[in-house]
Parts: sequence; structure tokens; C-alpha cells
Amino acid sequence: MKKAILLLIGLIFASGQTFADTRATALLLHNGQGKSFDADQLQQAVDEAVAGDAIYLSEGTFQPGAKDTLLLDKAVSLIGAGGDLTKVVRNIYIAIDGNPTLEDFRISGLRVGNILVGKKMRGLKISQCFMNGYFTATDSVTGVEMDRCYMRGFIPTAYVRSAAVSNSCIASIGGMHSDGKNPYYFNSSGCDLSFVNCDIALVSAIYIDSNTCRGGRVHDAIFTNCIVYTIANWNSSQEYNTYINCLLMNEPKTGNVVSNCYIDSKLSVTVDGANSYFPTFRLSKQDATTDLLTSSGYLGTDGTAVGAYGGATPYSLRADGIHVKESVLRVDPETRQLKVTLKVATE
Repeated sequence: MKKAILLLIGLIFASGQTFADTRATALLLHNGQGKSFDADQLQQAVDEAVAGDAIYLSEGTFQPGAKDTLLLDKAVSLIGAGGDLTKVVRNIYIAIDGNPTLEDFRISGLRVGNILVGKKMRGLKISQCFMNGYFTATDSVTGVEMDRCYMRGFIPTAYVRSAAVSNSCIASIGGMHSDGKNPYYFNSSGCDLSFVNCDIALVSAIYIDSNTCRGGRVHDAIFTNCIVYTIANWNSSQEYNTYINCLLMNEPKTGNVVSNCYIDSKLSVTVDGANSYFPTFRLSKQDATTDLLTSSGYLGTDGTAVGAYGGATPYSLRADGIHVKESVLRVDPETRQLKVTLKVATE
């Protein structure tokens, strides 16, 4: 049950107007003290924070900075109201010095473009985010945990040394960036990649190496209790992935390890291009709901339905922790002070 806490922050500057306005607001919490920032001051909020702080974003749209990319150069958590409610325009670039091992740092409840890790780190946590673009890294990142996210692309470069993804919807794993000029190698051989209770439209085994672009393949990944529509294998490249208790449209090729999987040629996927290629899975022209999967006997090792809506934490973009629900600006006509009322809620 949600518990609402009202925080009243007085911002002192004179005004002769009387109005009330609801707008997107970021709240920086530092040592129990709060400071609010407008939607176009998100980078400023990060710059003023210190490692260990958290910035709570209300519903609405936020502009990261002049270059449309929010730079996180310190372990400052970003927590929105939900991946369908709080939008950060364009991208988040994480580049924290010192090869840190992170514990409390997380990114949650946001709709963003790409999330890119540019410096070595361990322990990145991302939850309930909607990524119009992709997640990848250009320097070694280990211990990535992603839960209840939608991703247009998860690109396992050689730098993504370990990642555990659960209850997420993923349009494509592997492959190359859509501009055809991405300089990263995507061969994840030897990495520790795990996908549990995920809906996946494409697992790419594509490998391309030419003067204009370099591609790659998903290699040595483990898929458990997942729904996988297409496993692409071009240019004679070979996969060595493991599929356990997965619902697949076709039998994976030789070289993969397949254990207790359900092969159903009636599995199909429809794509809503207006919603960033969000895949919708169907069985015999019916949406592959949890009830339909359960009644068809498609159960995972945990006893729940395979896919993102099974498992212990079914797919959901709504925030499950403390978040800023709304903010209201008011001017007191007597004191001539502008005040901000922030309603902070927790599930």
C-alpha cells in the first residue's frame, strides 16, 4: 500500500503573481535534506550531488543537458515514478572514476534512450526502465543486474563481463548498432550472461566484419524460463548458448545446449513500431498471457509460466520504491514566497 509523505520546501524569492502549477521536478536528497530542480536542470542536480545521494524524479519529461545526454560521473541513484511515467530525453552515460564496486547505486523507473557504461565498474543495478535504445558498455563492467526492464537492444560487447537479466522484455540481444558503424565487437564469448523469465524477440548470432561495420553474436549465454521467438544465425557463425525450460519457435542449431524446452511453431510475435518495437508474443493467434501459458503447460523451473510475466517479479514498469509522485508550485500572496510541495510515495 502506498504511503504518502508531504515534503514542503520553501524557495525564497519574491513574486507578485498568484498561481498553482504542476510540473516535472527532480528532488535531490543529501544527508536527509532535499533540494528541488526543474525538469531542465537534471544535469545540475547530478553535478551538485555526491556519491551515495539519490535523485527522485516525478512523472513528466526531463531534459538531461545541452547535449541530450545525462552524464553520471558519480554513484548517484536516479529513481523515477515508472518507466512509463518518467521520461529522460535521450541517453544516460555512466562514467565513474576509480573502478568502483557499487552497492546502493541504481537506476530505476525511467524511460530513456540508451544506457551506456564508459568506465570500469562493478554492481550496476537497473530496474523497471524502458529503453528506446540499447544497453551496452565500452569498458569492463561486471555484476550487472537488470530487472523488469524493456530494452530495444541488449548489446553484449566483450566488455560486458557478467550480467543477470530477469523478467524483462527485449526486442533484440546481440547484433550491431543500427547505424552500421558501431566500433564495438559484440562477441561475448567467455562472459557470464544470464537471462531468466524474459520475453525475447531475437537472439542474434550475426557476425559481420568488414571495412564499414563490425557485428557480433550472443555467445555462451544461459536462457532459463524464457520465450524466444527468433534465433538468427548468419554467415556460418555458430552459437554456443544454453536454453533451459524455454518456449521456442524453432529448435536451436547444433552447438547449443537445449534442456527441457518447448518447441512450438505456432509461436509468433507482433511488433508495435509506434512503441519502440515492443514485442507482443502470441500462440495460435492468442496473446501469450500468463494464463494461456500456464494452461498450455509452458511452465518454468520455478513452477510459474515462462516469460517476463512469470517468475517471482513479473514484468512491470511501475516503481516499487520511494518516488516523487507529483509536485505543485504555489505563490503565497501574503508572504510573496514561492513554495514547492512534493508528494513522495512508496509502494
